[in-house]
Amino acid sequence: MQEVENTYNEFMDAFVKLPKETKRDEIVGKLREVIARMMELSYNLGLPEDELLLSKEILDLDKKPVSEDDYLEAVFAYINCLEDLLGKYLAKTLNVE
Repeated sequence: MQEVENTYNEFMDAFVKLPKETKRDEIVGKLREVIARMMELSYNLGLPEDELLLSKEILDLDKKPVSEDDYLEAVFAYINCLEDLLGKYLAKTLNVE
């Protein structure tokens, strides 16, 4: 376990040293990866794909330059999407409607 913790600490130390723009890109990339995995799990459970909560704020990340407000709003939208996906996934796996 100590080796895993050391590797993670090295990873975080490297992240901390990145420029702000790169940190933003990394955070959004990770959020997209987690949402994709949650969508795959949900799909495998038979949950409809069209119920995914996404917001137009996410599209703001495609324009340049991305303002701090655009970034924060998109991250908030992603977090809410994850929360909703997790809730649906848990409800389905625990047979709670």
